[in-house]
Order: sequence, then C-alpha cells, then structure tokens
Amino acid sequence: MARGLLRVTVMAAHPRAAGLEAGATNGPRLLLADHHRQIEEACSALRACAQVNGPRALVEQYRAFEQAVLDHLEAEETVILPDYAADHQEDAYAIREEHAEIRTLLFRIGVEVELHLVRLETLQGLIDMLHAHAAREDASMYPWAQVHLPLSTKRRLFVRIGRSLRKLAELQALVGPHADPSAGVEKTWRLPMKVSSLIQRNVISCTIHDDLHRAAQLMWDHDIGCLPVIDELGHVAGMITDRDICMAAYTQGLPLRSLPVTLAMAKHVFACNANDELDAVERTMSEHQIRRMPVIDDQGHPVGIISINDIARAASAGKVSTGEVASTLAAVSAPRSLVASSAA
Repeated sequence: MARGLLRVTVMAAHPRAAGLEAGATNGPRLLLADHHRQIEEACSALRACAQVNGPRALVEQYRAFEQAVLDHLEAEETVILPDYAADHQEDAYAIREEHAEIRTLLFRIGVEVELHLVRLETLQGLIDMLHAHAAREDASMYPWAQVHLPLSTKRRLFVRIGRSLRKLAELQALVGPHADPSAGVEKTWRLPMKVSSLIQRNVISCTIHDDLHRAAQLMWDHDIGCLPVIDELGHVAGMITDRDICMAAYTQGLPLRSLPVTLAMAKHVFACNANDELDAVERTMSEHQIRRMPVIDDQGHPVGIISINDIARAASAGKVSTGEVASTLAAVSAPRSLVASSAA
C-alpha cells in the first residue's frame, strides 16, 4: 500500500473556526456523514495494510483509529442523543445499542491487533457495521439534528468532532512507513488467499446408500479420515469421519456392514466455495470446531476438500500467517465442554 492510500481531509486544524464555518453553511448532517465516511475509509486502509504487510503492521495505527471512532460515538452520545431521545426515544435507544456493538467489536479487534492475530474478515465486518450504522443515522438522527439542534449545541459538536479528525490525521501520518514493503514488516498476507489455491481436488466420496464398511474401506484405501456423502443428485448430503464410524460401531454394537452411512454422518454440512477467501474458511472452522470442509460449486456438487492440515502446510511454506493457523487450530481443538461453558 503506497503512502497516501489513506486519504483523510483534516477539516479542523482549528476545529472551532472550521466547525462554525461548516455550521453556517451545511450544518451537522454533512459534517457527521462526512466524518463517518472518513472513518470507513480509514478502516478500509487498515484492512489493506494488514492484507499487504500482515497484522504486525497495525498496532500503532489501530490505536489512533480506535480513538477516532470512540470520539465520534462519544460526541453523538453527549451532544445529540440526549435531545434526540426526547423526540425519538426508541430510535435513540437503538442507536445506543449499535454504539455498544461497535465498541465491543473495536475492543475485540484491539485485542487481536495486540496479539498480531487480527483477521481480514473481522476488519471487513467492522467496515460493514460502520457503514450500516452511518446509513441509519443519516436517515434519522442527522436530519433531526440539522433542524432542531440550537447553534450553541452545534458549536460543541463541531469542537468534539475536531478531536476525532485530529486522530484520523495522526493515522494518516502513521500509515505511510508501515505500509512500505521495504520497511521489513512481516509479509504473510500479500493478497487474500483463496480456497482454490489449497483444495485437494481429487474428491473421494461415498453415497447415502453405502454402509459404514464401505466408508471405512474407502478411508483405508486412500489414507484419508473424512468423506463427503453424496445423494442421488450429486449434492453433498453429509460428512462422515473415521471417528464417526468408530463411535457408531461402539454405540450400536453391530457389524459395520449392518450400519448405513446416514446413521453416523453429520447432516449439517459447513461447505465453502473455491472462490471464498481462506480467512472466512478459518473462521467457520474455528466457530464450529471442524477440521475439514467440502468445497462445492454453485450447484452444490463437491469439487474438493480443504482441511486444517492444508492450511498448516500453506503456513509452513510462508503463504499464510502462522499465527492465524495457530489460532484456528487452538479453537478447533478446544474441548467441547470448555467451548460450551464459555458460550453459556
């Protein structure tokens, strides 16, 4: 990412004078909407920097960005929302709830940034959240503020927003040196890694009419631990692992030839597409504690398999972040009792 990718217009080198001039012409609606846009652009720049240089490049930058967003939220909560709530109580409550969600996600990303494990998908989620929140406010609270806020309150608002603008200016100053490929920063995410670059395309599968003996035979013959289960239309109807077969044999007390694949297979299948970004696949694996995912085409037919082992080999070759793989593997391997207790 070249210097200048993050374009921040510093409207308030002297925030009071610039704010009063804006208030005389455009008022708070344009000021706040433009500030939202700049925050979104700043977050997009952070994501681009992480994509090029890896998560280590974000630590100093993210602090400036996070404070700019928090200053914006605080300005709205202390200057606009108290009066807005008197006329639109429900909408004001919903806006405060969205502010809380943004703060939670900011904190979560901050922890990941400090650990050098921030995900591109998480940053994109923040961009999407900020965009949706800005659209809501621009359709409701901002027009109200344009008409109903007294001039003295508008002046306070412009001064508060000026603080956030200065943080964005600091971020603009920080983004250049860290984005320079010659700066010696870890470069593990030069481009978003696609599933297509890692999948095993020779798909070995069984059908819903097979028994567990046939599934076990296929796994033994091909030295694999998982099979997609295919229905009459060629779609993935389930997934079965060697562990599923062992547990079915133990719990049923019958020969494998007597047990249908459908008895032991997982019917709720998490699948991906060859064009999906690897970050999204790792997130799904982490959230649902799965080690392998079928890769399907637009018609639902299997075209490959991707596993945590494939991602680990890619990390060993320097193609993806080793920290990212470690985080995913830790989540996948966590005892289910521990996961359940933490979610409760």
